[in-house]
Amino acid sequence: MQRHNILTKMAAWSIQPPANPKTVMVDNPSVPITKIDGERDVMAEIKCHFEFAFSGNSIASAAQPGANSEVAKKSRFHNPLKYLKQAATPETEAKEAVPTEQQQAAAARNKSNYKLPGKFMMTSYRMQFYYHPSMSDAEADADAFQSLLRRFRSLRRVHEYCSVALGSILRVEMSDKHHSLEVETKDHRKFRLSFQEKPDILTKIHELLVSYAFPPSFEYIFAFSHRLPKALTIDAASNEDFLPYSKDWNVYTPQEEWRRQGILKTPQWRISNVNQGYALIPSYPTQLIVPASVPDEVIAEAANFRSISRVPCVSWVHPGHGASLSRSSQPKIGMSNAFSIADEDLVIAIANANVYNQHMHIIDCRPMSSAMANRAKGYGVESSLRYKQCTIDFMNIPNIHTMRDSAKRLKQLSLSLTCDNLNWYGDVEETKWLYYIRVCLKATLHVVDLIHLQKCSVLIHCSHGWDRTSQLCALAQLCLDPFYRTFTGFQVLIEKDFLAFGHPFQMRLANGEKPTGDYSPIFMQFLDCVWQLQQQYPSYFEFNQGLLCLLLDELYSCRFGTFLLSSQQDRESMELNDKTVSIWTCLNGFRDILTNRSFVADQLLLPTQSSLLRGVSVSFLSCASNETTD
Repeated sequence: MQRHNILTKMAAWSIQPPANPKTVMVDNPSVPITKIDGERDVMAEIKCHFEFAFSGNSIASAAQPGANSEVAKKSRFHNPLKYLKQAATPETEAKEAVPTEQQQAAAARNKSNYKLPGKFMMTSYRMQFYYHPSMSDAEADADAFQSLLRRFRSLRRVHEYCSVALGSILRVEMSDKHHSLEVETKDHRKFRLSFQEKPDILTKIHELLVSYAFPPSFEYIFAFSHRLPKALTIDAASNEDFLPYSKDWNVYTPQEEWRRQGILKTPQWRISNVNQGYALIPSYPTQLIVPASVPDEVIAEAANFRSISRVPCVSWVHPGHGASLSRSSQPKIGMSNAFSIADEDLVIAIANANVYNQHMHIIDCRPMSSAMANRAKGYGVESSLRYKQCTIDFMNIPNIHTMRDSAKRLKQLSLSLTCDNLNWYGDVEETKWLYYIRVCLKATLHVVDLIHLQKCSVLIHCSHGWDRTSQLCALAQLCLDPFYRTFTGFQVLIEKDFLAFGHPFQMRLANGEKPTGDYSPIFMQFLDCVWQLQQQYPSYFEFNQGLLCLLLDELYSCRFGTFLLSSQQDRESMELNDKTVSIWTCLNGFRDILTNRSFVADQLLLPTQSSLLRGVSVSFLSCASNETTD
């Protein structure tokens, strides 16, 4: 199921007829805009030119390398006939080869930034551009439109590409020289809005976009205005026109999940309230599963030895033999080789709770060099000399900055207009995005092997224990527990291991604020890993790729409150479950079209490493970043 088809069906439920617009700036209003519930009337409608800023080079288009650079040689617009000719020609002659007129024309056409005349419109939720051929006064506009149609295949898809949720805007820059605004989004779109005919309103449009994309107060985010109609569900007994905000905010309740896992039936584990009121660990849930033999005083003391107090605690227990999957942050070892008896006792107690195998593997998601370097900052990694029943394994997953840079290179590649590059897959590999996906999947299979086959308990951590740790914990459970591959179970998994355990969505997504150095596509990478598993083992998943695409779309839209803020404590203090809509309410309303009909329940997913890693592809990002293929 493709992304645009799903969004079209969702829109049929969520839009309402356009009202008489109350606009801030209107210039010959003529195009109605359908609104979702909570979206305020059109605030700006003005003539402009919409310029599609497609990239001319595969990876480093911004650098504009010279003709002799390696990047230029790998350009996606490098003519394949010339490529073959150079391969059969001596190197000296190849350098002197002059492109034909047809090759020069094709290169000029492909490298141009296509500009279309039309209308710019803006509401409290989105900005939208509509193409108006009647506003065109040049043949070049018609040529540009035909070229775009070859890429998008329909005018509707052009308009879909030009519809941008204000929450997904990454940056907006104003150019007085060219009377234009350059807009870049978090979902890999980039374009310019040119107001040549009305330069006086450029500043007003810029201020309006910035004020709604990056509001001065968090409560101004669109999620606090959005509602879902009751027609979205079969149960519409209420007299209200909209579903209650509280619906589906409790899709995950810890007690029910622990009962499903069978944890509460075993004497080895207990529920600890040591974090009641988030007093000890602000980024953790209030209730934790810990060994029954460890009192709360020991847990509180162990928290002092862990980065931001994130102590080891259990996330999942194997139903057959009791091996556990636990998570934490890095210990405060430092250069002085500091230690904590309380922390050691807690880790050993988790290992001893496994009656089949009391040897534990501590999985450090980082490269060993990064873990050692953190000792200079007062942190580090456990030593097997102190944690005597433990083996330390390093998974070599890079940090958030490396992932952000890789995604940025892939973004540049996705902005290329044509597909005539003979080195396309080589350019994709050079971004290293797929390499890092393979690293994450390889680490996942290692954890699955330890828990399921070797019956070892596992403790996973990275630096703070909320990025790579959340990814690896969730991916391992996705393979080990068939419930998490069901429609409801996948929601529970995300709620438990990302939301409840404090993955910092606000820092990583920059919802409602300008990105900082903490911005990184960690959750997008997790969804990509899930997609890789889903594509190679489709019958193991109750949901299809449409659910993943929609999750990624809404991750940046700020329509729903689910992925706002960075911890349960923050979300509760802002009362998001009483003031915003849960993303799960929306997805559950479209369960029929997001369900995989070939799903076979209760299958244990144990992929073969060689076949899984060889099958990794970039298709999911193409689907989720507004590609328009059928």
